[in-house]
Amino acid sequence: MPGLIRMMCTVLCILLLLSGNLLRGQLPEAPRLILFVVVDELSEDQLLLIQPKLSNKGIIRLSRDGMRFMGAYSSDLSAYPGTRITSLYTGCTPSCHGVVGERWLDRKTGRFVNANEGPANYQTAALNSMARGLGDYLKNFYGPGSLSAVVGVDQPWMLHATGYNCDYLLYWDNIFKHIRDYANSANESLWLDQLNDKRKGLQALSPATANQLAFDATVALLESTDFGRDNIPDLLSVGFNTGSLEDEYELLTPLKESTIMQIDALMAGLLDVLDENIGKNNYLAIFTSARTPAAATGTHGRKGQNTGTVDLGKTLALLNFYYMARYGQGKWALEINDNNLYLDRQLIESKGMDVTTMQEEAAVFLMEVTGVDRALPLNDLLFKLEEGSLWDKNLFPSRTGDVLIRLQPGWHGKLSTNGSRTFGNSGNSPLPLIVSGWHSDKGAWIEPFEHRHLVPLLLKQLGIVHPNILEAPEAVIFKKK
Repeated sequence: MPGLIRMMCTVLCILLLLSGNLLRGQLPEAPRLILFVVVDELSEDQLLLIQPKLSNKGIIRLSRDGMRFMGAYSSDLSAYPGTRITSLYTGCTPSCHGVVGERWLDRKTGRFVNANEGPANYQTAALNSMARGLGDYLKNFYGPGSLSAVVGVDQPWMLHATGYNCDYLLYWDNIFKHIRDYANSANESLWLDQLNDKRKGLQALSPATANQLAFDATVALLESTDFGRDNIPDLLSVGFNTGSLEDEYELLTPLKESTIMQIDALMAGLLDVLDENIGKNNYLAIFTSARTPAAATGTHGRKGQNTGTVDLGKTLALLNFYYMARYGQGKWALEINDNNLYLDRQLIESKGMDVTTMQEEAAVFLMEVTGVDRALPLNDLLFKLEEGSLWDKNLFPSRTGDVLIRLQPGWHGKLSTNGSRTFGNSGNSPLPLIVSGWHSDKGAWIEPFEHRHLVPLLLKQLGIVHPNILEAPEAVIFKKK
């Protein structure tokens, strides 16, 4: 009997080993590298205007060899690029990942939280997201051999692309004036030292200089590390910047045109490096934008046009004067961050006031402010909204403000300390999106496409199940095998 048991155990072990080998052999084919290029302050309109002047080796090559989404958009109400980056990489809306802006009040702790504390504390940006990113899915499926890198240089919002575990994080160190790997700061690499030696004496970063540095750092990383060198997919994310806002009277200024032309040339160079080091059919490239640029308007709407700047800081002060006139001294309204107004609930409750009533009064007050389109109290957001609506997608109850604000088209807020600017088409923001390379189909997708659906569809192609795959449209991005 013991011998029979041993024989059965031996047979079972052999079957398990065979099944394990079979499963490993059945892993779907994958690209060696997945490249995300994310450009700040770039719109699809600007790309179309400048397209005749672009070379055939950069952005046009991506578009020609892949799928271009003519109706791609973001449903994020937040103007913070990090919110959009988080939605893109996680495949979720803010109602799931929780990055509702660059700063919010955490009701569980009663403290304000900054979504991003800079590259030296990059884990903050990762842990503030309640959903896994693309890099996390790849590492969970393929193991630690799936590498992840972010080259942000001077784009702090790119920190939201790191996921929970980043292997390389290349940013500009403002103190020592060089590129630093914040994920491996205790053990700098020889290739990074050589890169910095070539850039000695550089003290300040213009957008064009930062773009060149991002390119140089990316090329050095590709040529000096194991990125894309095996059949396990690696994830590389690069941030570029077009520079400035749109002119009030002109969609594409000469300065912005020059910077986009530079980015196109850098893209051409990067694709050449990928072709040489990884192989033309072995990588997948995604080209998109962190946000659509807003026009640099004055502080008041021009006569005959609905456009201008809403001073939300002044609006907050006026709201507090209104509350004090009605209910007495106190800072009843704490902050307006991005699209969220936060009230002092502790003060309200200590005075015996009703929070819901105060939210509704604040919403009515804000609707009277020139440039404000909608202001919805949190109570209505929680209990009176249709599931899956724009507002519902942006609702994270423990972080969303007491009133959620949306500006009218053509209006925007002032720049925040970290460079965010609330603007009127938040929630329906058109974005450029091109998917090109490995197994990508060729053509143009005309139907509306929410950019966050890209990651679930990509993971599906790799045989990895994303929780939101059932929400994704039947977009033909990849060729049938």
